[in-house]
Amino acid sequence: MKSFISAFQYFIIPIIVVMGVSIYLGFKQPAELPTTATISTSPSVSSTSLISPAPIPKNTLTPPLQRPYPLANTSKALPVPSPMVTGADDIYSLSSPPPNNYTVVSPPNQTEIPFHIKYEENANDLVEIGIFYERKAYLNREAAEMFKQMQLAAQQEGIEIIPVSGFRSVADQKKLFERQIQRQGSKKAASKLSAPPGFSEHHTGYALDVGDGKSPNTVLKLTFDSTEAYRWLEVHAAQYGFELSFPKNNFQGVSYEPWHWRFVGSATAQEIFRVAKTQRQ
Repeated sequence: MKSFISAFQYFIIPIIVVMGVSIYLGFKQPAELPTTATISTSPSVSSTSLISPAPIPKNTLTPPLQRPYPLANTSKALPVPSPMVTGADDIYSLSSPPPNNYTVVSPPNQTEIPFHIKYEENANDLVEIGIFYERKAYLNREAAEMFKQMQLAAQQEGIEIIPVSGFRSVADQKKLFERQIQRQGSKKAASKLSAPPGFSEHHTGYALDVGDGKSPNTVLKLTFDSTEAYRWLEVHAAQYGFELSFPKNNFQGVSYEPWHWRFVGSATAQEIFRVAKTQRQ
């Protein structure tokens, strides 16, 4: 009996004490971690640290879309055009009004290239559509009404389409063509830039030359097709019955004229330009 008690005191009790200490340490809670952390800006910060991006401000506007073409320069004063500058029909020195006594003029046929279609001079029912350098421009009434509607629609969008030349008599065209022959050296060379008398669409009262009021330096020049007025016409002119008479590479072999438009929005106009439209199609 004494030997059992001795064994209990020296062996069993120490074992129980050691087990108790182990159990106590196992249930002890670790220290709490801090709830906030400070990000150091020193070079020793690890490159793997994640930093949230700054929030995007609300109601942030994107830059406006840019125009696909430059605006016309309107800072310069309106210059007086010189007939010697442009290679097209020069009408600045011609200021005669339409004739009071209308006479049908039937020009002879023309088949050479450049090919011009003959048109009868028609001064009936002409209406004034504007003034260009103290020279009045006229169109046939139905063409004039549609031009004014088109001009007003463009104006509401900030576009200034101005009439440069409308109806033109055979006599006036003869003066212009003779001037062109002097410049170009021959009738054939002149006919690429100007119609011979009796072959101009201007004789009909259904065709006109236009310009951009904000870009006067482009009047009767190829650079007119870089203006706001021309770009507007490309999109909207057909809605008012107008079409470009001499586009690039036209079948008549006539010089490209972005300023020259004809009215084809009525039965009368369709008949007048029937040959031109049939050949064009």
